[in-house]
Amino acid sequence: VGLESVGESLLSLELWGCSIEDLAGLAAALEHANSATSRGLKRLGLANNSLFPKGLRALPAALKETPKLTSLDLSRNPLGEGGARLLAMALRHTPELTLLGVGECKLGARGAMFLAEGLMQTKELEELLIQCNEIGPAGAWELARLSRSGS
Repeated sequence: VGLESVGESLLSLELWGCSIEDLAGLAAALEHANSATSRGLKRLGLANNSLFPKGLRALPAALKETPKLTSLDLSRNPLGEGGARLLAMALRHTPELTLLGVGECKLGARGAMFLAEGLMQTKELEELLIQCNEIGPAGAWELARLSRSGS
């Protein structure tokens, strides 16, 4: 577990490999953390936590509490197509996101398509780490459209 803060403001929360599996309590925790500061959380790392789609159901509510988030890492979680759909819905709450890590998440082509739809909301995105997801030509084509649309 890694924490980075400035004064009383929590800027970065790295929960890599913490066996979280379900984000049900994350929204309330982030709301509490952000209520004490106007800065808000900038980086959230949830990589390698065995997050299946069921455990990701609370992600849209959690990201609603972190509108200043610039980096989200969900790599090495078995999100699959269902998790990609939930992530796409959640991304509308992260307009300042510049980096998204979803490497090794078993997204597949349809998951990449859902993700591409959700990423249309993130106008600041600079880096998409999506390696080892077997997205195929159809998924790659959908994601390539992002660069042409300005996202």
